[in-house]
Amino acid sequence: MNLLKLMTASILLVGTASESYANSNFYVGLEHRYDSIDGNLTPSINAVTLSGDMKFSQQYQSSEILATSYSSWGAYLGYEFHPNFSIEAGYSQSEDEKEHFSDSAIGLLDGVSEAQLKYLRIDFLGRYTFKNYNNLSLIGSLGVISREVEAHVQYETGGGCINEVSCNPNLITKDSDSARSTRPQYGVGLQYNLSKNTSTRFMIKGLLNDPADSSHSASLGAQYHF
Repeated sequence: MNLLKLMTASILLVGTASESYANSNFYVGLEHRYDSIDGNLTPSINAVTLSGDMKFSQQYQSSEILATSYSSWGAYLGYEFHPNFSIEAGYSQSEDEKEHFSDSAIGLLDGVSEAQLKYLRIDFLGRYTFKNYNNLSLIGSLGVISREVEAHVQYETGGGCINEVSCNPNLITKDSDSARSTRPQYGVGLQYNLSKNTSTRFMIKGLLNDPADSSHSASLGAQYHF
């Protein structure tokens, strides 16, 4: 299902349901997010190895040459349509993360990759407030996240000679790749109310229905309730 259609339908649903609740309100927030990715962000990166006049093509999985940890900042808008339930839409963008790599086995001498992640998400959240700690709540979330990655790679491949007659020098090559994926996302966390209008929260999230990608994230946010 298209993410934009899902967001539109969800907002309409929330707007209809919220008519029954007098305490409904909007809130905005900022968050710092840390992602640990154990999987392939992009399909592949192609490398060419020179050996004399012969060329050998090597296809790298992005998990071999791209960074696996990303730090990002984001903002989100939420609507509390029930004292214990809300819906959120958020966007975050990581810094450009660099990773140095080498693989002398196939003639790849040295290289550096640079990748950036962009996220667009929508989540339904449920909250349970502890009876003896009115300012502390347990949060559970379920939603959809669209992740886009842009990767750039520069590497040096080794040259070589055939019978000391035909020789090629080392070659510096550049390549790039990008990909977008949309997957279900779940999360759990804690929220602490600092005042009537301000709160902080800590969330841990993971991706559903993707055994090849065990990505997880942790975020710390602060929000203001109107």
